[in-house]
Amino acid sequence: MKLRRFRISVGGGLVAVAAAAVTVAVVVVPANGSQSVHTAAAPSAASLTRYAAAHDGKHVAGPIADRSAYVGAYATKQAIVVVRYAGGAWHPDGAPVTKYGPGRFVTRLSDGGEVIPGHASVAVRTIGGDVSYFGGVMYDANGTWLPAHFAKCPNHKALSCAYPGTSQPYGHVAAGRFISVSNNCTPNCAAGTNYVITWRWTSARHQFVVAGVTKDRPTRASH
Repeated sequence: MKLRRFRISVGGGLVAVAAAAVTVAVVVVPANGSQSVHTAAAPSAASLTRYAAAHDGKHVAGPIADRSAYVGAYATKQAIVVVRYAGGAWHPDGAPVTKYGPGRFVTRLSDGGEVIPGHASVAVRTIGGDVSYFGGVMYDANGTWLPAHFAKCPNHKALSCAYPGTSQPYGHVAAGRFISVSNNCTPNCAAGTNYVITWRWTSARHQFVVAGVTKDRPTRASH
């Protein structure tokens, strides 16, 4: 260990002090009370992009602070791959995630922040059928990456949120919350009304539940 010597003035005299160089850990406590710890030296986004490209990956997300390390994600033709930075290099972090279908159906991955309190997450955008896209969330469930589950909203049977699953139409993370948009298809889907659904995570049920439903503005920008 390399020591550095400093001189400190005490009572008019000089005292020699030996100090070792240390790596400082940063503790981040979000407003929700969860705690994340990571070192000050984060890996570069360029290093993650290079690693993904070398493994036939695209749609790169990260680096993302996750407890005492950093993680990232990218899509291949077969799946979504999560990697963790350790020992100065990126390494696979668990099994590839295939719950969203083959990776070629993915159109975007992005940092989901702590939309699920206390858990690092990745927002997933996939190709839609009768809508432009669907959105979901992968999260680190104590070392295993899982797709988050969305409960149904029984009081709004005409909306897409009436169907539970791992993604929602036009789902995305905004201001730290997961939001989706559904159409009531009345009198038909082309002339129907859009509604914005705000979701919140419940630890007791380990899923997203509906926190609110509001009518969308007619001037909403297209997704």
